[in-house]
Amino acid sequence: MKSAIILCLALAAMTTLPAQPLMAAPAAQPAASHHPFALGFVLGSNTALYGKYSVNSEVAYDLGLSFFGGDYALIYGDYLKHYPRAMQGKDKALAGLVPYVGIGGLIAIASSARAKSERFLGTSSGSIGMGVRVPFGLEWFLGEPPLSFFGELAPGISIVPATEAIFQIGVGLKYQF
Repeated sequence: MKSAIILCLALAAMTTLPAQPLMAAPAAQPAASHHPFALGFVLGSNTALYGKYSVNSEVAYDLGLSFFGGDYALIYGDYLKHYPRAMQGKDKALAGLVPYVGIGGLIAIASSARAKSERFLGTSSGSIGMGVRVPFGLEWFLGEPPLSFFGELAPGISIVPATEAIFQIGVGLKYQF
C-alpha cells in the first residue's frame, strides 16, 4: 500500500513540472482555434458537468462534477497532455482527432449512510474518499460550430478509505469559447 501511495504522489508531482521545455520554443496556440475554455457534459461511469481550460494546443486542465442520485458527489480534476499532430498526414477524416493522456485526482463525498464501505466512501454520511486517475482519451474537434466530442478511459486507484482499483469510462460533448 505504501508503494502505491508513493507512486501516486510521484506521478502527481510530475504534473507540476513546467509544460514548456527549458529552452525557449515558440508558444503553441490554444486548442480548438483559439477557444481556450470549454463547457459540456460527460455520460458514463461518472456522468458529470465538465469544464476545461486549454493552456495551449498541447496542455489543458479539466474538471468534472458528478452527483449520484442523492447518494454522493464526486469531483475530479486532471492535467492533460494533448498530441494535436498525431493524426496529421493521415486520412482527412482523421485530421480533427486529437489523442490525449493525463493524470488527476478525485474526491467523493457521501450524502447518506451506507451499509458497507465501497470504493471511494466509508459507511457514514459525510465520509470522504480520494483517489488518483490516469485518463486516456480521443477528442474530435468539429471546427465550426466550436464543438468537440470525446471518449475517455480513466483507470485509477482509490486511496481513502481503502485501496482499490477503479475504472471510469465516458463520452462527452463540449462547447468551446
